[in-house]
Amino acid sequence: MSIVCLVALVLGILSAANFSVPGWIHVARFSLIVLVGSTLAAYMLGFTWLYIYGVLIALSPLLGEWLYVRLGVPHHGYPVTFGITTAVTLLVGLVKLYRLVRDYPLRTEEALHEEVYDG
Repeated sequence: MSIVCLVALVLGILSAANFSVPGWIHVARFSLIVLVGSTLAAYMLGFTWLYIYGVLIALSPLLGEWLYVRLGVPHHGYPVTFGITTAVTLLVGLVKLYRLVRDYPLRTEEALHEEVYDG
């Protein structure tokens, strides 16, 4: 966590030194902080999917700004980009839940009584 705070502090100092920066610089700074944080968390937790989630979340504001500037998508394109990110995350979670339930089904009442009486 302290590395993420340090990155945020350095990027904040660099952007404060130049007051006439374009608006997308702040979005890029936020994306970089999210990417560093999710990468560190994924590495420390050994959670491979968190790398992919971090990249998706970090790219969402940048792509949203691009959609807003180039195509005029309202609300800086955030509903579109974060909606896609959310859909991917939910789809992966549902697939993992389905596999978990398929591989480890709930025991029926009969199976529980058979184990008790077999003893």
